[in-house]
Amino acid sequence: METPETNSLIEWLRRILLEWDLTPEKLAQLTHTPESVLLGFLKVTEAEAQRLPTVPQGLENAVPLVSIFKRLKSKFPDAEAQVKWLFTEHADFGNFKPIDVIAQTPENLSWVSYYLESAR
Repeated sequence: METPETNSLIEWLRRILLEWDLTPEKLAQLTHTPESVLLGFLKVTEAEAQRLPTVPQGLENAVPLVSIFKRLKSKFPDAEAQVKWLFTEHADFGNFKPIDVIAQTPENLSWVSYYLESAR
């Protein structure tokens, strides 16, 4: 599914929610953001989102998740393949699923982001 250029962090999160078929609760886990905070941001209009800081307070941990999404999108254009990678155990993650590693701690979220950015 092609969408227009996404301009805000909030729009990226909406796109991740849709393309990876996540619940808001799971997205909150992956961004290490309280669900109520995340839901508040997801309710703003794109015009309102454009007036917010580039990284709104409370969404700092969403940045590495967007990086993961972009990297997986470039590696696997099909959303199903991205989700398959996220939900498949990998030796590089101690035979854990990346989705579970990401949800454990903000540090693991950043580590998976770095792993994908530095992978050849």
